[in-house]
Amino acid sequence: MFNHIRHLLFLFILSSFCLNGSASATTWHVAKDGSGDTESIEMAVFLASSGDTVLVSSGTYYETTIYMSSKSVFLISEEGPETTIIIHLGLPGLEEHRVIQIRDNISLCCVDGFTITGASGGFDECGGAISILRSNVIIRNNIITGNWCANGAGICVMDEPSPTIENNLIYLNEAWVGGGIHMQNCSPIIRNNTISNNYADVIGGGIHIRLDSHPIIEHNIIVHNDSPQGGEWHLRLLIHV
Repeated sequence: MFNHIRHLLFLFILSSFCLNGSASATTWHVAKDGSGDTESIEMAVFLASSGDTVLVSSGTYYETTIYMSSKSVFLISEEGPETTIIIHLGLPGLEEHRVIQIRDNISLCCVDGFTITGASGGFDECGGAISILRSNVIIRNNIITGNWCANGAGICVMDEPSPTIENNLIYLNEAWVGGGIHMQNCSPIIRNNTISNNYADVIGGGIHIRLDSHPIIEHNIIVHNDSPQGGEWHLRLLIHV
């Protein structure tokens, strides 16, 4: 109950931010029963403009990749991750295997309150459930599970500006590198998450940190992750000679 109230409060604050920040901000409603503006999260995000909110009712949504690129959208569920589930819809010939891709968003955006699952990323891809590139984003109150990708099956973060990743449950994801989270050239804030039972075939079962990254990692539960090197987490420093 407390988590649900906190989620609704955060939704209200973000909605107020959007309304105050842009007089033309729109809320797009997504509902499986057809009562919203669209039945597809992917379509709602495509239609939205920077500063808009995409508000998703409970249900299971089979989506191809949801692109949040160069457009700061607030993607929020109404009821939280237990009842609002995004499953990646793999199609023959589909080149993109990520669930959500966020890139080149300098202004704040967010993904809040979803179960995100089913990524089957390619061998050269970074980011299974959520791929973040050069974006200022809050990833919060999500359940991220059952994803595969080469690097960062749960979340991959690359390049500044960096996200805040908080209050998520990240478990049972598998990658070659960074089963739960993989990062490089960035400084994310990672706090109050549970990161457990993830696996990396090569290195960094829970978290893999590399290439001049300087994260703040605090108040997390990081347990029962596994990898041949760095079961819970692994830091690889780049030394300039």
